[in-house]
Amino acid sequence: MRYFLLTFSIFMFSSCSIKELAVEQVAPMLTSASPELQRERNWHQFKRATPASLQLAEVLLANDPDNTDLHALLVKGFASYAYVVHDTEYLRDRLQDRDQSQHRDEAIEALSKALRYGFAYLKMAGLSYPELQKASKAGRLKQSLDGLLDADNQLDLEATFFTGTAWLLLANYQKDNMIIVSQISQAFELIEWVCGKDPDFQNGLCPTMQAVFHLARPAMMGGKPDLAKQLFVEASKKYPKNYLIPVTYLEWYVIPRVDEDTYKSMKSQILTGLQAWTKQSFIPGESDPNEKGQLTDLFNAMARQRMAIMIEAEEELF
Repeated sequence: MRYFLLTFSIFMFSSCSIKELAVEQVAPMLTSASPELQRERNWHQFKRATPASLQLAEVLLANDPDNTDLHALLVKGFASYAYVVHDTEYLRDRLQDRDQSQHRDEAIEALSKALRYGFAYLKMAGLSYPELQKASKAGRLKQSLDGLLDADNQLDLEATFFTGTAWLLLANYQKDNMIIVSQISQAFELIEWVCGKDPDFQNGLCPTMQAVFHLARPAMMGGKPDLAKQLFVEASKKYPKNYLIPVTYLEWYVIPRVDEDTYKSMKSQILTGLQAWTKQSFIPGESDPNEKGQLTDLFNAMARQRMAIMIEAEEELF
């Protein structure tokens, strides 16, 4: 590892062509490895380890500004970190109605970074922000995406989905800013384009974010809470090993409606499922050492963390 870092440092301080060559070799390795983070079972480990990877990717991008692998990695990385870590930490403040929160500010900063990298990715694909706005107003944004992006290219799907997700979550954080709130439908169009191409994208993220969209949108702007509930229920049945889905349902639908009976019933089911998931760690003699973790492991680690925060706040919630 030390030899690699020394060699890499020499590349970064060498001529432009050598630096670009180094980045071109390393960037695909980082993007191909990013799905492995979804197998991380320890929320705290993800919190500690991810910032260094994102900083490395930003250094690499500075040496190769048009590298699409790195732009896709950074939009996914910052959007994911904002939601998995900062938004989870902010949940405690939100449930206790704290107006000021460092976690909220950090989430906004990470989402803003993700959005900048996402717009840059789309611009390199041929769709600048003004063109995106124009296409959306004309009702042809999805057609524009069809013509510029490849539905079989995982980078295109991930960059577009997480751009839309960062945009949607950022709007939810800043509901007093009518400019970004008015853009919620455009953010959702990006998400819907990906979900139309791959409904099973990221093991349940499509129906989850679609439900969040219908709950985040004010009723006067077409919010559909009943549809959101239906999406959550159906998604929980389709992806039973992804416990983040029912936990998100509790947070966005059940708790705001002060539905204590539903909360208690779902809480019991979720904790039972998470307890069984926790016991799936590798045990010599019982587990296959070559078997990888599940792609829903990070979701479940996040679900366990958020569930613990909700349980802490139960007396204030009901």
